[in-house]
Amino acid sequence: MKLAIVTQAGTFFGIQMGFSHQKVARDIYNALKNKRDTQHQSVDISMYDWEAKDIPEKNILFIATITHPTLSYLTRFSDKNVVFYTTTEGFPILDPMSYEIAKNIKIIANSDFTKLMIESTQLVCDGVVPHGIDMTDKEIDKPFYTTMKKAIKTKKVILTVAANIQRKGIDNLLLAVKLVEREIPDVFSILHSGGGFFDISGIAQRLQLKQFWPTNCFTLYDEKKMNTLYKLCKIYVCPSFVEGYGLPIIEAFRHNKPVIAVNTSPMSDLIDHGKTGLLIPMKDVQKLRWENLMIQQLHTYSVDDLADSIITLLTDKKMRKRMARKIGQGKKQFDSENYSALMEYF
Repeated sequence: MKLAIVTQAGTFFGIQMGFSHQKVARDIYNALKNKRDTQHQSVDISMYDWEAKDIPEKNILFIATITHPTLSYLTRFSDKNVVFYTTTEGFPILDPMSYEIAKNIKIIANSDFTKLMIESTQLVCDGVVPHGIDMTDKEIDKPFYTTMKKAIKTKKVILTVAANIQRKGIDNLLLAVKLVEREIPDVFSILHSGGGFFDISGIAQRLQLKQFWPTNCFTLYDEKKMNTLYKLCKIYVCPSFVEGYGLPIIEAFRHNKPVIAVNTSPMSDLIDHGKTGLLIPMKDVQKLRWENLMIQQLHTYSVDDLADSIITLLTDKKMRKRMARKIGQGKKQFDSENYSALMEYF
């Protein structure tokens, strides 16, 4: 069986949304390259950028956020067997043609939350295959790690990895960091992000954050450097108001690091409160029309609650160790072997 994995590199119809899809595509490729299909035949896999002019394979695994432009794109494969492996952070805004196109493909969600969003717009979701990563791949960039250890004079490091977009809650994170610094002066906060919606450096300066490092290198670090960031931190903080899945959460689990996030799906599906991390109470749900592509459901929370959770985990070494053991025992469920289930849809 020949299979083409098609995804976005950089932008899609002018929208920056391809980086995480590329990572998922690579993980799927590595997970499936030595597998066999349902007829026990070996799978010959190739990867393509969505702009590639010649994609001869008859079986297409398309990886993207489900929107009316991405569905429209799939008309180029009208004579092929298409499985759309997708995510969404809200209700897709679709046109009549989107529904017609969707009738001829299979749509597979990356989480129960994504499935709910898809079905709420009257599309058919054919199944759920959760994301997975290679839980054994912990190799770090040793020179980078040495440099960082020399620069950071404390072990109380918190990490956040997030694109600089509104739903990621970066403004809440920075306010919480300010509150945490008052209680734990030697805390060191790393935000792996870049340019975008928020003026991160400007906000940090106005808040007079003392030990805060915005890497400004989002999408530019390889796997070893990312592993280094996770190794350096004591806890991982996910300040997002909504996610389609939340890949950095399981990346933190790979390194046995507890995670803090708001108590809503899909984050609450990944985190076992009090055992593998802390879930902060949700206060309200606000709607955000994003790029005229979807209506996002922003699950808001108190900055004080976020700060309190960070302080609790940073100051309770026994809790962190207990959570690390629990994460280590259960993280196999998030392994990239999950992706083998995608072959069932071809």
